[in-house]
Amino acid sequence: MLLDRSDAHALLRALGANERLLRHLQLVGEAADELMNAYTGLEVRFDASLIELGVAVHDAGKINYPEELDGTGSRHEPEGQAMMLANGVQLPVARCCVSHAAWQQHRTLSHCYGPFSDQMRTFRFVHEIIRTYHGQTFSTSAT
Repeated sequence: MLLDRSDAHALLRALGANERLLRHLQLVGEAADELMNAYTGLEVRFDASLIELGVAVHDAGKINYPEELDGTGSRHEPEGQAMMLANGVQLPVARCCVSHAAWQQHRTLSHCYGPFSDQMRTFRFVHEIIRTYHGQTFSTSAT
């Protein structure tokens, strides 16, 4: 079970994450911190722990598919979830390895997390943080 970002990074390091991947995850985490601060100011409810941990491990599968650090590919997504679950990471956190890329395919995540729940909004938030960091359009519209 992961308690914080440091736990997540220590696990990834133990699993063989290279410095480039760890730096990427750190930078995405910094972006998440900024967005969480802004959302807090707007009184948007979200699960800060889930966001912190989900962002910290979202690309864990790139440990086994390092070519996807530079190129396209999605093999790292289910691989990351499997790696996290095999190492005792909470299911909602492990799901971020897949859900961060699957948002557009599943306009709602109710099939996994319950309709219109705070957790669903939190997963969308994780997805938006990652999209923003990767240079895609950021949307603050609520769904």
